[in-house]
Amino acid sequence: MSSIETAAIIGTHWGLVHLPTLQSQGITITALVSKDLPRAKQVATDHQIAMVTDQLEQIGQPDLVIVATPAVTHAAVIQAFPNSHIFCEKPVVGPYGNPADLPAWADRVLINYAFNQLDSARCVMAQHLIPTHIQLQSSVNLSGFNFDAVQWFFEVTSHPLSWLIHWLGPPTLEQRRIDRDQIELRLRCGDTSIDIDFKVGGKPGIHHQFDMATASGSLTLNGYYQPGHPWRFEPVVLAQKPLNQGEFIDNDCWLRANQRSLLLALDCFNGRLSRAEAICQGAFSLSKALTIESLFEKKPGA
Repeated sequence: MSSIETAAIIGTHWGLVHLPTLQSQGITITALVSKDLPRAKQVATDHQIAMVTDQLEQIGQPDLVIVATPAVTHAAVIQAFPNSHIFCEKPVVGPYGNPADLPAWADRVLINYAFNQLDSARCVMAQHLIPTHIQLQSSVNLSGFNFDAVQWFFEVTSHPLSWLIHWLGPPTLEQRRIDRDQIELRLRCGDTSIDIDFKVGGKPGIHHQFDMATASGSLTLNGYYQPGHPWRFEPVVLAQKPLNQGEFIDNDCWLRANQRSLLLALDCFNGRLSRAEAICQGAFSLSKALTIESLFEKKPGA
């Protein structure tokens, strides 16, 4: 495929996060596809976007398609664009979709998992330590959503988990417990055992706390989002010594990480990086992303 000059955004909730990045790269947004047409039309007016529609077949085959619809619809949306590069929001199909519905060529799609693009994650990896054990405690308490615990896990905790998989390698599931408001996983990534305790409820917002046992001492990383405020990550601490000053910017370090994730995908799609190089730098191929979803596959007889 040739270099990317045009793009369409499918889904105008989180999908619009990528609009400034695309425009900063000189890419023309040719269409917005949304069920919320009034909102999409206002965005289109503000950003000189020619087409707003709720019908995929009306937008042709732009160079790039941003897929930001509910996860269960991803396979069908991806299927509609065989001649486009595709950058799809996580998860691939989610807990209630079927990976078998993806087209055979979908292995060239890149999935947006951006946690490893945070400065905090980069700081941890720069220590060149392999933890023997990681405890990740994660929680969410946000109003206005009708998600069960597994859906919330994919909305929230799949992000830090994606970083651990990128850093330490693919996971093997050793134990899983799912209750109404809590999920516990025990995994192994290479030489590292990982315990994840995810809860729906608690303090308002989203909270992640990592406690890692390493040969150089205990390493901790804490990050949180409070409604109405940008994401904040506390300093990375190794053996009681801070390694950085934390991570916080007024326009949100999480949005910056997503910008970096898309720019990395564009470098791959435009041929500036090979696919292998992009994945090494944190891009998520279909197979890499599906390792997270495989953790929730039902076992035979379950």
